[in-house]
Amino acid sequence: MRVIDRRGGHYDVRELAHGRDYVWHPGCVVVECDCGRREVFTLSRSVCVCGADHAGVVRRELLAGGPGEEPPWERDYREWLLGGGGRLLRSELCDWEEWEEI
Repeated sequence: MRVIDRRGGHYDVRELAHGRDYVWHPGCVVVECDCGRREVFTLSRSVCVCGADHAGVVRRELLAGGPGEEPPWERDYREWLLGGGGRLLRSELCDWEEWEEI
C-alpha cells in the first residue's frame, strides 16, 4: 500500500447576487492498494474493492495537516461585529438574554 496524493478539506467561496455561498469539499487521499488499484478515499470511505481497509492510513494522512484554516466567514463576521470602527456594535449576550425571555 502506498499513498500517492493527499488533499485537505477546504471551502469554495462563490459570490452571489445577494451574498456568498460556502461549499465544503472534504479531504481525500489517493492510495495505491497492494492489489494494484488506485482509489480515492475519504474518512467515510476507506475500503478498497479487494476488501483491504485503509482507514488508519486515510485518518493519519488527513489529520497530518493540522487543524486547518479558519472558515472563510469568520473574518467577515468579525468585521461585521466590530462595525468597522473597532468597537462592538452590540453585545451578543443581549441577544441571548432576549431569546431566553421568549
